[in-house]
Amino acid sequence: MQQATQPAIAGMNAPALAPFTFMKTAKTKDFNFNQPHPPDPAVATAILNVPIPSGKRLVIQFVTVDVALQAQIAVLTHLTTNSTAQGSSPVNDHQLLLTPVPLGHGNAQWICSEDVELYADGAEVSFTIGIQAANATELGTVEARVTVSGHLVTP
Repeated sequence: MQQATQPAIAGMNAPALAPFTFMKTAKTKDFNFNQPHPPDPAVATAILNVPIPSGKRLVIQFVTVDVALQAQIAVLTHLTTNSTAQGSSPVNDHQLLLTPVPLGHGNAQWICSEDVELYADGAEVSFTIGIQAANATELGTVEARVTVSGHLVTP
């Protein structure tokens, strides 16, 4: 009599996954004009760094960006990952599409929630949020929040 074989369970022999969630906030004082990226004096930028524990690879599965403004001006964002994963470029820039949500009284909120599959090694993942404004007065009050979810693995 032949023994029945058990079906393979996906990921059963994979190393344990360590869940990872991180949130970082930037306020008006964190936005600067003339930062190196992007090099545009009409864009105020804030860089939010998400730390990665030493010796780990961050597998990013979900990203949320939320920017609240007291003005109807454009918001741009991208994230930069460093990875030594097979087939990856050493540094990768990823654009995130934000959707404007008018709140009335000249206020606006820009939101992005994306399912992604990105890999990052090294010390951190950098999010750059750029707001098109000629000066700090036009910039007004800003609050930006970035949330990253995924898991850590040992490469």
